Amino acid sequence: MTITETLVEKVLAIDYGSLPPAAIDMARQVTLDGIAVILAGSTEPLGVGRISIAYARETGGNPQASVITGGFKTSMANAAYANGTMAHALDFDNTWYPLNHPTSPTLPTILALA
Repeated sequence: MTITETLVEKVLAIDYGSLPPAAIDMARQVTLDGIAVILAGSTEPLGVGRISIAYARETGGNPQASVITGGFKTSMANAAYANGTMAHALDFDNTWYPLNHPTSPTLPTILALA
């Protein structure tokens, strides 16, 4: 079995009921923070949010995932792109714990897949 197969097997075996409450609480906080950052980035002054929403709308695609504040669905890739761009627009990523920018590159993709 490859390392990737082992990782996938472990991820698929995770049961919500077995997760520690601290992990669930952290996931909630990081997700809410990430969505708030996307909302703020959608109206940032230089127009990056507006431009990324317009790009996703004009590019089209199967209506699979929502563009936050866009009011429409597009392909998962376009939604992840637009939401990810807005998440980085103001550079307000959660950097307090862990000390990096984990939410902006991952949350838009997770939301698009969900």
